[in-house]
Amino acid sequence: MPFFSFRDASRRGPARIEHRGRSSVAVSEQPIVYVDGAQLTDVSVLSSIAAADVLEIEVWSGLDATTYYGTGSGKGVIRIRTKLAGN
Repeated sequence: MPFFSFRDASRRGPARIEHRGRSSVAVSEQPIVYVDGAQLTDVSVLSSIAAADVLEIEVWSGLDATTYYGTGSGKGVIRIRTKLAGN
């Protein structure tokens, strides 16, 4: 079963989201991350979102991600919807 791990920038490097799955051992690319419909270019801004403000998190991988988000989403897509964006 695929899963994502979130790494902070504690070693002076950029924050990263790493995707691991049944067939992946080492992943060099990050998944695409959307917050309230806007694509993030820097995942370190996720630390500024309070957990209480998150309405839902969807993780798309494989054919589902590629079908809806194109070939650039081969490493998966994470969609986060917050309460601030409304229902």
